[in-house]
Amino acid sequence: MWVILDNLYDMKVTGGPIFTKYMQAAMRLVMEAQGSLLDVIRVFENKDYRNELLGNTKDDELRSEWHEIVSSGGETSFANVSVYITSKLNEFRNNLFIREILRKKENQLDFDDVLNNGRNLLVRLPIGTLGERGVNLIGQIIFNKFLMTAFAREKISVDRRLDHVLVVDEFHKFTTDALGKVFSEARKYHLSLIVANQTFSQLTDETQHILLGNVGSMLLFRPGINDAHIVSRYFDPDFSTGELCNLPNYQCAARISINHRPSKPFVFETIKIDL
Repeated sequence: MWVILDNLYDMKVTGGPIFTKYMQAAMRLVMEAQGSLLDVIRVFENKDYRNELLGNTKDDELRSEWHEIVSSGGETSFANVSVYITSKLNEFRNNLFIREILRKKENQLDFDDVLNNGRNLLVRLPIGTLGERGVNLIGQIIFNKFLMTAFAREKISVDRRLDHVLVVDEFHKFTTDALGKVFSEARKYHLSLIVANQTFSQLTDETQHILLGNVGSMLLFRPGINDAHIVSRYFDPDFSTGELCNLPNYQCAARISINHRPSKPFVFETIKIDL
């Protein structure tokens, strides 16, 4: 969860070492009690609840750390920093839909059943209901649940790992620092990924390199000049940058991986369906 929050807020810029220390100490307390993200807020706002968790923890080092935290003074005092931390988390508590999701301590979705028994799961994350950061939070939680479940297939023999395809639209909203591991190792666990977004500018340089270094097949629907320049080397000499930028409506330039070898680039026309 800390990685997800770091992606949402860039803690190195907006948080700092004291924010990180207090937040991680609270999360460790809540995780030991098998609580939820909402309980992290309670740690900072409810002294009785915090003391209850500290009284039950078996981690003497964590208990000592909390004694230091609540005894600190000045700008880094517990009272000053806790308000700053809860102000970020309250964004999720104040959204009724997100609050109900985070309140549940037991898993409502059995990701093991989805991956290992050939189930289909469709997740809709409406930005109008969740808000942009709420979409990012819930999306990253679900994305990481899939990945952890896939990597848990280490205990299952290779011949019993069912193929599963994870399709992620607007995937730049859900990427984490683990993306490189996902693209390089997911295939070992029979997890394939189809990811889509609008422009490369939505991705960090590192994410772009990871994506292009591991992707097997590419589908391009009239990319912008900057995007076309980035991917043109994969379509040269069949298509120039200008040709990629000027694809007609509903036409797609494709390079498909067949038996781990890229095909010759080609163009196909999609079908428009009015719903």
